[in-house]
Amino acid sequence: MELSFDRNSMECWEESFSQTLRKEDSQDSVVPDTMPDIGGLVCCTGTPLIRGKDVTEGRVRLEANIPAKAVYTPEEGGGLYVLEVNLPLYVSFEDTGIAADSVCVAEIELAALEARTLNPRKISVRAETVFRVRCFTPAQIQSVGAPAGETEGIHLLERVGAVTPLCAVTEKTFVLTDEFQLGAEQPDMARILSQSILPQVEEIRCVGGKLVVKGNVRSCLTYASAEGEGGSLRLETGFSQVVDAGELPEESHAVVSLLVSGAYFEPGPDGRGGTAEIHMVLQAMVYGKTGVTSVVDAYSARYPLELEREPLETGGIQTELSLRESFHETVPAPQSVGEILGAQLRPGLPAVEEGTVALPVTADIFYETTEGELCSVRRDFIWHLTQGLEPGQSLEVTAVALSEPALSPAAGGIELRVSAEVRAFLRQTQETERITGLRYDEDAAPDLSELPSLVLLRASNRDDLWTLAKENCSTVAAISEANGLDSLGAVWEKLILIPKCV
Repeated sequence: MELSFDRNSMECWEESFSQTLRKEDSQDSVVPDTMPDIGGLVCCTGTPLIRGKDVTEGRVRLEANIPAKAVYTPEEGGGLYVLEVNLPLYVSFEDTGIAADSVCVAEIELAALEARTLNPRKISVRAETVFRVRCFTPAQIQSVGAPAGETEGIHLLERVGAVTPLCAVTEKTFVLTDEFQLGAEQPDMARILSQSILPQVEEIRCVGGKLVVKGNVRSCLTYASAEGEGGSLRLETGFSQVVDAGELPEESHAVVSLLVSGAYFEPGPDGRGGTAEIHMVLQAMVYGKTGVTSVVDAYSARYPLELEREPLETGGIQTELSLRESFHETVPAPQSVGEILGAQLRPGLPAVEEGTVALPVTADIFYETTEGELCSVRRDFIWHLTQGLEPGQSLEVTAVALSEPALSPAAGGIELRVSAEVRAFLRQTQETERITGLRYDEDAAPDLSELPSLVLLRASNRDDLWTLAKENCSTVAAISEANGLDSLGAVWEKLILIPKCV
C-alpha cells in the first residue's frame, strides 16, 4: 500500500538562466562642417542607456546605446570642441531556460570607452560593455507533511525548515528632475564637455506588499565657458520610490538594481545654472522567509517500509551586512598637474568568490596642466573587500556605493582617496533530505515476538525520544507516558523505560 502525504504549494520564482557577456562595439563619426579639424583628443566619456528588454521563448534581446562625447582641441588651437557619437548596442542571449513568461533582470557595465583619430575630420569610438542577464520563471515550493489522523502502525517525524524563496520580481520606471546652480568661484557654463551618471541605492524597506526604495543619482559634469575655461560640477539628486511587489511574507528582503534609460543636462541662458532630467529603471527581486513542512524520518514495527527521498535545501538569507574599505591610489598623469577639476568613478559588476568581493572601478580624472590645458587620465582598479564565512555560508551582493573622491596633486600624478561600501546578503544553507513517498506491505510483517516487552537503559548523548522509539519498537507517546516526559528533545544520561508497542 501507499501512504498519501499532505501537500501544499506556494508560488515563487526560480532562476532558470544566468549569463554574463562582454561585447565590443565601435562607431565612426565625421566632424561636422561647422567644426574645425581635430588637433588632439582630450577625453571620451559616456553612460550606457537601456532602451529595451524583449523576452521570447528561448531568447532575451537587450537594446541599449552609449551617447559618447569626444572632446578635442582644434589644429589651430583656441578652445575645446565636443563631437557627439552615438553607439547603438544590441545583444541576444539564447537558452532553453528562457521561457516566454520569464522575467528578465539586466545589468550593464561600461568596461572601456575610448576614441582615436582616423584623420583630422574623422574619429572612431570603441566601447567594451559587459551585460549580465538573469531570467526567472514561475515555480512552486511544496510542503510534504504527514496526513491528518491516525497512520496505523506507521510513525512519521515532521520538521518545519526555514527557506527564503524569491517571492517577487518586478520593475518600475521613473523620472528625476533637478536644477543646479554654479558657485560664485566657478566659471560660467557654455558647453557640457562630459557627463557621467552613477545611481546608488541607500535604503530598502519592505512594508506590507510595498517596497520603499531610497537612493540618489550622482552626476558629474565637466564643462567649458565661452572663453574656453574649464570647470566641473557634481550634482546629487535624491529619490524615494514605492514599488508594488504583491503579497509578501512578514520577513522579506529585496535586491534592487538601477539602470539609466535617459539623461539630459541643459545649461541655463545665463550660464550660471541649468536643469537635469534623468530617466531610470528600477528592478527589484524580493526574497521572503517562510516555513516548509517536511517528513524527515519514518518507521514501523509492523511493516517494512519503502521510502522515497529527495534533497531539500533549507536556510537562506541569514542577515544583511555591509563591507566597507578605504582605498588610496596614485594615478599617473602624463603631464604636470595644475588644477584638478573632478573625477568620475564607475563601479563595475562585482565578482564574489567565497568571502571575497572583487569590485572593479574605473576612474576618469579631469585636470588642467600647469600650462592651462585641459587633460584627462583614466585608470582601472580591482578592489577587494573580505568577509569571514563559516561552512555553508555565502555572500550575495545587493548594492555598491562609492564616496565622493578626494583628489590632490602628487609626485608623478594624482592622489585618489575613496571609500567603497558593498552591501550583501549573508546566506546560510544546509542540505538535508525529506521523505516524499512511502509504501508498505501489510502481509510482510516481521516476527517481533522475541523482543522484550520492556527495556530499561541510560540514554546516550545522541539519543532523543524519537531515536529511542525507532530503535526499540516503541512510540514517542508511550515512552513519554512511561517516564512522565513532555519533550521530544534530548534525554541524555536519564534512565528511560521503553515499552514495546506493536
